Amino acid sequence: MLGQKQFLYGVLMWMERVSAMSAKMYLSERWLRKRLQVDKKTPEEIAAECGVAHTTIYRQILKFKIKMKR
Repeated sequence: MLGQKQFLYGVLMWMERVSAMSAKMYLSERWLRKRLQVDKKTPEEIAAECGVAHTTIYRQILKFKIKMKR
């Protein structure tokens, strides 16, 4: 059975992997559209989730020509 320290270490490692996986997801047009239009997230929220500046997300929005509601 895992000790508490081993368990917490495992959880932290898992969180780092999940964070790393979502870090570059904004490069996917499909993922970005879903986060904006279906999940109703703002570019600032997506940027915080991915660990990038909000300007990075806005650049991708322009690149993919994603229309945003005002």
